[in-house]
Amino acid sequence: MSQTLNAWEYRIAWIAWALRLRTAQGTRINRLLSITR
Repeated sequence: MSQTLNAWEYRIAWIAWALRLRTAQGTRINRLLSITR
């Protein structure tokens, strides 16, 4: 159980960090994603 909870917490933290970057540098990230795809 602890491992799954840690994984979920890590995912939530990563998503929150990604959202922060998205709001700060949305255009740049969108360009990188388009290039990656």
